[in-house]
Amino acid sequence: MIPRKRCDGLFVQSCSDEVLIYDSDRQKAHWLTTPFAKVWENCDGVSSASQIAARLQQEGVSVDEELVWLIIRRLNKMNLLTQTVNIPSGAVRSSRRELARKVACLGGISLFMAKTVIVPTPAHAASFTPCW
Repeated sequence: MIPRKRCDGLFVQSCSDEVLIYDSDRQKAHWLTTPFAKVWENCDGVSSASQIAARLQQEGVSVDEELVWLIIRRLNKMNLLTQTVNIPSGAVRSSRRELARKVACLGGISLFMAKTVIVPTPAHAASFTPCW
């Protein structure tokens, strides 16, 4: 139940409070906005979701434990954690409307997103043929 960020096979570049991660094993690039980046950086294998939320609140990032669990769920899907972390039942209690309000308080949905792009291998990139 304690999340640990994955480091092997990842190339990480910080840009302000956001992070760009290239996963060389899956040829995917992930852009983590501030809340995602802060949660991922604090997934040390020791801190629980509530401890991560408390630490981020002290740093001025307005996330609660519920939002941390939602971010951890998304990081799981992006394969950015060493092992799958199952979210305990009852950890996400808010309705969709309440979650939308929390996300809006973070500055809107664009600040709460993490984007993933599939990157071609060098062989695929070299074999590109224009369609015109």
